[in-house]
Amino acid sequence: GDIEIVITSKDKHLYVLNPDGSVELNYNANQFLMGSPVLCEMDGDSELEIVFSGYTSTGDVFAINPDGSDLPGFPVSLNEKVLRGAAVADLNENGLDDIVVATETQNMLCIVWDNGDIDTLLTAQDKFKSAPTIITTPLGETLILAGSNDHNLYGVDVDGNIKFIYVTQYDVTVSPAVVDID
Repeated sequence: GDIEIVITSKDKHLYVLNPDGSVELNYNANQFLMGSPVLCEMDGDSELEIVFSGYTSTGDVFAINPDGSDLPGFPVSLNEKVLRGAAVADLNENGLDDIVVATETQNMLCIVWDNGDIDTLLTAQDKFKSAPTIITTPLGETLILAGSNDHNLYGVDVDGNIKFIYVTQYDVTVSPAVVDID
């Protein structure tokens, strides 16, 4: 029932803070952490897990329990830099959240499944500099949205099929926002 604050830092640590600023958890990832952490359900227990990614050549994706222990199969090394955070959703409909990240090094959009397996969905022509966004359309289809420095916003399904590409005049460096207007 307590409120906690979860942050990452370029000092290579993830911190869980109490509302008074005292440190509840200090996790050393040994790599720059420049993306926002995400709280999600990945192991079926009653506690939320913390997902975050590293900005180094190994480009690890971390999933940890509230006590700082790694989930089985994590961290996962993508060998790609992930500048910003991840998006999470239950993409394989097994009741556990899966992770989607966009990389900077080889320009890929990847799913890291709840067991640590990796699938590459899309390779773009330039870097992804923002976190992806996951939506469910009115028709019940899951779409993963990600903008790239190749001037494109991509909409792909969980199998990597491109549903649309929206071309802009410049880089797309922020995560898409979504609203449901009746």
